[in-house]
Amino acid sequence: MGIALALLAVVAPTIFYQAPTAELAAGGHRLSLQIANTDAAREKGLSGRKSLAADKGMIFVFDKAGKRCLWMKGMRFPLDMVFVSHGKQVVRIQPNVSPKTYPERFCADSTQYVIELPAGTAKNLGLRQGQTLSF
Repeated sequence: MGIALALLAVVAPTIFYQAPTAELAAGGHRLSLQIANTDAAREKGLSGRKSLAADKGMIFVFDKAGKRCLWMKGMRFPLDMVFVSHGKQVVRIQPNVSPKTYPERFCADSTQYVIELPAGTAKNLGLRQGQTLSF
């Protein structure tokens, strides 16, 4: 009995773990963004997943603004990358980035957040450079 309880105490947090999320409101839509705010979470990103629902994405959160670069290592589907400043203004949009682009890097200066969305979503939401986002 004691061993079973000890095992449950170790395994339960991983079974019931829910990654933290944020909500992006844009173009009259709301998207749920999984938060990647640690080195390990940012390194893994969305790699290895087969797809991403149209109302989902990931937001990479950095401690401060700077030059940020992302790549498509381990990706299986194309993405839109939205680079966002400390003030939550869109710095750059890199649309429809194919997994075939790896090892190429996509970068932007003055970036504190990078939002990854299914390819075509940035256009569908009407996102544009200079726009202030709400998340």
